[in-house]
Amino acid sequence: MGPFVRYLQVIQPDHAGFDDRDAKILTIGLSFEIGTRAAPPLPAETAVCAPPEVRTETQQVISCPDRDGDGIPDTIDRCPDVSGEVESWGCPHYDRIVVRPDKLELKEKLYFAWDQAKLEDASFPVLDEVVRALNDNKSFHVQIEGNTDSSGAAEHNQTLSENRAQAVLDYLVAHGVAKERLGSRGLSSSKPLDTNATAAGRGNNRRVEFVVRFVIVNPGSAK
Repeated sequence: MGPFVRYLQVIQPDHAGFDDRDAKILTIGLSFEIGTRAAPPLPAETAVCAPPEVRTETQQVISCPDRDGDGIPDTIDRCPDVSGEVESWGCPHYDRIVVRPDKLELKEKLYFAWDQAKLEDASFPVLDEVVRALNDNKSFHVQIEGNTDSSGAAEHNQTLSENRAQAVLDYLVAHGVAKERLGSRGLSSSKPLDTNATAAGRGNNRRVEFVVRFVIVNPGSAK
């Protein structure tokens, strides 16, 4: 379906007794056509690095780097060093985290003792999966960011957010992640996700985030 413009001019010979001026017709409207056409080739970023015997009829095989051999090009593979699944952008299945291009997103909250930087036991399964993801992806360097709500004094919140981020860093190091791959900082209440006017909103604002600040394989890289 689409718009169209047509111009038609009819040239007539002279006829006695008739208006023999040229006919000029301009037609403007919408056309609707039904039919089939060849499907366009898949863009390179959605093509699959896989041998013909394992690809589907709609997948296009191209020559592209795929160092973990999972059939997903390194240019779009979020976990290029470990074999994964198409549904999770080339990452293995994780129950408690999602690997995104810019962060490790937690599906569950981390829990600390009230107004302290001491991790509660309920946080350990989540952090253990973060350890696994970082060990799967040696190219990930992560900035750990501690956030608080706006309750309490600003200076106290800043110190608390810094100490909680450091506590998470210490846990990861103690469980095998190289310290040089990690950094931490406290943001106090400067980056709220939700309103601080409700208890639920304040609970959402009290959090720790894992920002991926450097990945060897970037979009478009062939290395």
